[in-house]
Amino acid sequence: DNNNNYENSEAVLVAQKEVPALGHKAGELITVKEPTLTETGLMQRECTVCHEVIYYEIIDKLGPVTYELSTNEAYYIASAYSTDIEGEIEIVANYRGLPVTHIKQDAFRDCLNITKVVIPDSIITIGHSAFNGCSSLVSVDIGNNVTSIQGYAFNGCSSITRVVIPNSVTTIGNYAFSDCSSLTSVVIPDSVTSIGDYAFSNCSSLTSVVIPD
Repeated sequence: DNNNNYENSEAVLVAQKEVPALGHKAGELITVKEPTLTETGLMQRECTVCHEVIYYEIIDKLGPVTYELSTNEAYYIASAYSTDIEGEIEIVANYRGLPVTHIKQDAFRDCLNITKVVIPDSIITIGHSAFNGCSSLVSVDIGNNVTSIQGYAFNGCSSITRVVIPNSVTTIGNYAFSDCSSLTSVVIPDSVTSIGDYAFSNCSSLTSVVIPD
């Protein structure tokens, strides 16, 4: 009968309980694939509950400029990928959501084949010897928020013909533009309060210098 069938069955009765759905809980944004010169990289954020990827961001291929995160993780510092880079170089103002504010010491030193550099308004400091020995560099566009051009920054840039220093710069370091043998014209704004020793030494073609009153 029905009762015997029930008693002899192997059925297990399970009590049912409604469980509320859990929302995603965002984890840290991590780099899972570093970019290369030929391939993009990948950053992603997983849910710490279910481990589903809830956000991802493509990282651009490496270009001629690399960007190093500051120790306080507040900004990036620019430098050359290698001394073999060539042609026109443009430093970006923002990288991975943070400003690029510094050009590293020796950043582009002895990059013999770069011809033009565009420095964005985000840059505050051009580091010591940043472009030292860039003998093919003809043109430099310096951003309007640079406050310090450190020593030897453009030393030996023998192809530069003209430099316009923006009205944000307060300090030009020692030998900053020394041995720029093709330099014919320099404009120094009123904002500059300190010019280091031999800042324009051996600029044998220099015919025009505009300095603060």
